[in-house]
Amino acid sequence: MLARTAALLLVCGGLMTDTALSQTRPTRQPASIDARFERTLLKQTHGHGTLVDVHTGAADTPTTIFIHGMPGAVSSLAGVIQKAIDAGGTVKAFAYDNKYRSLEDSSRDLASSLESWMDDNPDRALRIAAHSMGGRLALGALAILNRDGRLTGDVELNLMASPIAAMKSAIFSRLAPGFIP
Repeated sequence: MLARTAALLLVCGGLMTDTALSQTRPTRQPASIDARFERTLLKQTHGHGTLVDVHTGAADTPTTIFIHGMPGAVSSLAGVIQKAIDAGGTVKAFAYDNKYRSLEDSSRDLASSLESWMDDNPDRALRIAAHSMGGRLALGALAILNRDGRLTGDVELNLMASPIAAMKSAIFSRLAPGFIP
């Protein structure tokens, strides 16, 4: 526990990459990365989003990073995550605070995690699979990396039901309970 706490402090201070941190934590099953697990992890990272190792695949296969929507957790994507695992690739999930942190802050956290991953894996293919609001978070992170000249390779982005144009109608629907199931 002490080694993990020290590693988290180094990541938050920018002295260690998320990849190095991942070597201090065990791989998690997708169904176990639920809201409770995310809350505990986010307490340890002081609310900053972080990558969670789900499965380590062959070195010549792409890495897929899954990003959940709101108000979900990674466990809500367990079915599609399992398909990526079955395909043999490395799978990670991005755990983030979708309640109290802004989309911009979470996008910066993801951009930082992606940048560290790209630095550690310069020749490895990257896929991002994002559901719902996770798609907006992924687009924000990729825009940050592109703006800063850090997006050095191709990234395959798969969006699942992401509200790209905005959420005006979704916000309005919350005001009419019973009208929309």
